[in-house]
Amino acid sequence: MDYWREKYFFPVLKENKSVALVGIGAAEAYVEKQLLEEWDPYLLSKQCKDYCVYDINDKLVSIARDHGIRAETLDVAQQTLGREFDRIFAVDVVEHVFDPISFLKNLRDSLAPEGLLVITTPNAIYWRQFISLREFEEHLFSFNCETLKHLAREINLEIVELKSFQTTGGVDSLPRKTLQYFHNIMARLGRGNTLLMAAQSSIQKFKES
Repeated sequence: MDYWREKYFFPVLKENKSVALVGIGAAEAYVEKQLLEEWDPYLLSKQCKDYCVYDINDKLVSIARDHGIRAETLDVAQQTLGREFDRIFAVDVVEHVFDPISFLKNLRDSLAPEGLLVITTPNAIYWRQFISLREFEEHLFSFNCETLKHLAREINLEIVELKSFQTTGGVDSLPRKTLQYFHNIMARLGRGNTLLMAAQSSIQKFKES
């Protein structure tokens, strides 16, 4: 199980909180392979009452709606979500947007008081970034822990957690288990394949009484 899901996503599904998910993901693949129960927007729709899913792609939004998911087409680099949420997740999205600063500012401004923003992005110093450039050619930007810290300071985000982790796959065979063990060690050294930043707005907001 990926770290961000275990630490932040699955727990919030059991809480009475409003949740936004930015980025629908590989919708067509989940539908075609009949893996809806593993698709984050679908899980959100089944277990959370107050939620919305956002994506810039009309086709992906349409697929989500066809499966009963509350979804809206929105370019978050251009505008806020239009309301506030207790939790906002943007998983492997920020590296694809033309203006990461505006993107993160708009997410920050969509947080409720004491709300939490959770983003993940590929780690720029993960070793495969240097030997398999084609794998990352669709990314407009790359980030490491220091660049995320700088971004957070620039846009008034207070970091709650910033860490490198390794996304998990099938590890049944001995070679895969050995490779996963190596990856876990590298993640502890800040060189896992994915970065997670959980942050709150440092701009004071007040809850309505």
